[in-house]
Amino acid sequence: MSKELVLEVLAALPAEFDAEEFLERLTLLEKIQQSREQVQRAETLSFEEMKQVAQLARGCAPCLSAAGFQPAIVERFAAGPFQGAV
Repeated sequence: MSKELVLEVLAALPAEFDAEEFLERLTLLEKIQQSREQVQRAETLSFEEMKQVAQLARGCAPCLSAAGFQPAIVERFAAGPFQGAV
């Protein structure tokens, strides 16, 4: 997360705001930013690939590696189903 993002979120809020609202907005924008970066790095899956991952994943990271999925995707699913998924 960058200081710029925090300042951007703060600037968009009214003078009086709830801390929870601030954190929710900040989290949402950070997730969007992370997703865009994943798209740029080609770390996204098509719907068909996602169905394959769901069938293979079931706690079997070596299965995903053997199937040729990118290391970043294998790492996300190694921690458990849908961990770090956007």
